[in-house]
Amino acid sequence: MDQLQGRIEQFAPESGLKAFLRFNVTLISRYELVIDLMTVSARVSFLFSEMDRVVSSIPTTYVGDAQIEWKSRIVAPGEGNAITLFLPVDFNLLEKIEEIRQGHDVDVSVRITFNGIERQSAGTLGHRTVSGEIRDARTNAQGVTKTIAKSAWSEYLKIWNYSASQRDAAQELRKTIAEAQRAKREAEEAAAAAKQAAQLTAVTSLSEAYSDEAMVLAKRSQRWALISLLVAAVGGYAMVCYVRESVTNTFTLPQAVVLPAKTGHLS
Repeated sequence: MDQLQGRIEQFAPESGLKAFLRFNVTLISRYELVIDLMTVSARVSFLFSEMDRVVSSIPTTYVGDAQIEWKSRIVAPGEGNAITLFLPVDFNLLEKIEEIRQGHDVDVSVRITFNGIERQSAGTLGHRTVSGEIRDARTNAQGVTKTIAKSAWSEYLKIWNYSASQRDAAQELRKTIAEAQRAKREAEEAAAAAKQAAQLTAVTSLSEAYSDEAMVLAKRSQRWALISLLVAAVGGYAMVCYVRESVTNTFTLPQAVVLPAKTGHLS
């Protein structure tokens, strides 16, 4: 894999609608031909140090990807090349950094990878692509690194309008919001439980009403069944009497008419 070397020359904080940490990286190219950079990726991490010694108790912290300012894509052989990177910073990021920095210096480490195309001596684009990682020109380590002294970092925080009082106010606000959200969830859960209880009560009441109606209908059906049995019994008795008379030798047509009348079944 082909590689360039680089080093961070200077930092500059920028404020405004969006806050940035700007830093310039000089490049040293070992290629014999000019390189046209096509893509550049810069992954930024912070370490913390005291008197040039890294504080091992605080882990390396990834803080985001830096954006490149495309003033020029050309990287010529040798020195004299540079790229400018911008790291977006906001209140939440600065708050997290300050929580773990503990008053130490800030070591900015940037791992930069690239893809490019070699340009021919005639100035036209060639066919050979190159890619790699920009290593530190001072140590040849992965990524380029430079330290921001604690005093300079404090000045950066002022430019970015960040202070301890604002941090405390933000923490108190988040606490208040969290408590309000918890109260809202509890109220919603209580409302849901009350609704479920009301639905259960309604179902129970409706079930009881259906049960009462069923009992009333059952009593009515029993009465109608008794009346039907009585009618059927009277009709059966009349039929028996009719059959008995009809089998006698003296049964005549007038008797067929008179017999039902006596038994009350002539309509």
